[in-house]
Amino acid sequence: MLQSFTFDSAIPRVVFGVVGLDVLAAETASLGVCAPLLVTTRRGAAKWTSFPDSSPFAIAGLYDGAEVHTPVNVTEDALRYARSVRADGFVSFGGGSSIGLGKALSLRTGLPHLAIPTTYSGSEMTSILGETSQGKKQTHRNRAILPATVLYDVSNTRDLPTPVSVMSGLNAIAHAVEAMYAQIKGFRGHFCNNTR
Repeated sequence: MLQSFTFDSAIPRVVFGVVGLDVLAAETASLGVCAPLLVTTRRGAAKWTSFPDSSPFAIAGLYDGAEVHTPVNVTEDALRYARSVRADGFVSFGGGSSIGLGKALSLRTGLPHLAIPTTYSGSEMTSILGETSQGKKQTHRNRAILPATVLYDVSNTRDLPTPVSVMSGLNAIAHAVEAMYAQIKGFRGHFCNNTR
């Protein structure tokens, strides 16, 4: 017997291709963001600062302390910095650590978040945030966690170290496989038996 179900999903706006800083400027402006805080890692910051200075895109500040598993103390530190530079939105540039921090900041402030992934794992397309505090991890699921816009530019992944590229690719495959059963696992309570 066929089971009926409701699948309720939201996805961010996606821009795919050669994403220059002019595109980034237009996309942040479309979100009403004039002075975003760029959140990334040290590696991401080094890559970011190699972009041309004559770009049409300006940031309020750069926070390069993103860490794996989004520690709450890092989020609080970034939040203090965001307030000090009067950021009106967030741009995350990097892998899951950077995007997780962007999600956490956006969730706490209600400000828009635009993600620029440089790995393949797919965190930017989920409304899930995993945070750690005092060695314990807590997972949150909320539509407000989902970035407003995701910019995909394959050139951002070309300089990944081979081990990181392989692990990130395997993580992406795992996410794709999980999507085959996520409607059952992730949407409990939304199913009904159709007895007609």
